[in-house]
Amino acid sequence: MKKISKKLRSCALVLAMAFVAAGIAGCEQAPDQESDNSTEVELTSEQYVTVAEAKEQARELAGGSLDGIYFPDYIALPEGDSVSTIKLTPWHMTEDDSDKILEAVQGIWQDYGSVDWSQIEDSYTYDSPGDYYWAVEKHDEDTGRWFSYDANGFFCVNSLQGMGMLYGDSCVKSYDFEWGDEAGEDTWQLMDGECSVSEAVETVEGLLNEYLSPLEDNAFTYRVQHLYVMKNPDTGCYEYNISIGRVYEDMAVETSSHYEFNTTGQYYDVVHSGAHSIALMRHKGVLDCFNVVTRNALISIESAEEEESIISPIWAAQQIKDEIAHANRMSFSDVGLVYVLEQDNAEAEDHMQDTFQAIDDTTYLRPVWAFLATPSSSSLYSGNTQDSHGECVLVDAVTGELYHYDCTGIY
Repeated sequence: MKKISKKLRSCALVLAMAFVAAGIAGCEQAPDQESDNSTEVELTSEQYVTVAEAKEQARELAGGSLDGIYFPDYIALPEGDSVSTIKLTPWHMTEDDSDKILEAVQGIWQDYGSVDWSQIEDSYTYDSPGDYYWAVEKHDEDTGRWFSYDANGFFCVNSLQGMGMLYGDSCVKSYDFEWGDEAGEDTWQLMDGECSVSEAVETVEGLLNEYLSPLEDNAFTYRVQHLYVMKNPDTGCYEYNISIGRVYEDMAVETSSHYEFNTTGQYYDVVHSGAHSIALMRHKGVLDCFNVVTRNALISIESAEEEESIISPIWAAQQIKDEIAHANRMSFSDVGLVYVLEQDNAEAEDHMQDTFQAIDDTTYLRPVWAFLATPSSSSLYSGNTQDSHGECVLVDAVTGELYHYDCTGIY
């Protein structure tokens, strides 16, 4: 696999829209998924194996330890035996075709029909020369509802009427489906009636796969990966704050934010990030708010190359042992074979680590073995979700290159 060449990142104007949600914080820290009775396993492997062999090896690692490195009982793996390296290109739609995004807004957001938007002037518009970038935003002062969308596939719909999301101390339970949690029969009382977690998941996935997937040429399936149950102290009712990710040919795209260092001066030639969208369900079966995160808006695939073999998870774990001094004291709460966004680090020449920017011509979805530790309590309590991690190791499943980060960002 050829190393990605460095290129100057092209700048694109994006719609500056503050997401009105207040942070989800204060949920109890999830217990480490490491088995209480983890056993030391003695495994060796060739560097490259088939995907089927890699999955079998990962199952052998689950719940045990290797060279003093501890693994959780559940390891996330693709459903099939196909893994690819995916070259991305910026998603773009001309203003003449903007009705296609508007149709998605109307389909996903039930409250769109509660306002006669044709009678409301745009509160914000932007048009650049050559139709490269355009954006639209509308507000209804009577109901407080608003929506916006742009040429890059970012859009937000909002029926919160200025109330925003609840603060962190309102979180009573979380479900991390990406890392093996199940909803079971759990049901919670929303503002207009009971709604099971399974019903909420089915509703969100159904809407996004019907209206968003076609905009991405049906290359991805949308999946709810994290759901947080929040209790509203004013109404006594619950609501769901939901993090949605993508799946490409049976393998998940990780949903966490930027992979980061705590101190300056540490950097790689590339940066990594997950990709996610955020939804709020305050009323059963309805998205009261949905936000396609600006930097990770809609995605276009330029090319995809299926890999005949990938890095063995046993070999990857042994690389952690060889390259990280304190590896024999590492315990990972979330481990799996997933895709992450990768692009050239624009600040590498200044010996700085940038964060992931809008998709450019150096951006890939790359398969990695992700080894992620439990985050500190401070990061759990300061973001819109608890979808963050402490110490992180990514091992590229094609090249074997290891990246060691202090944490992932919050959102």
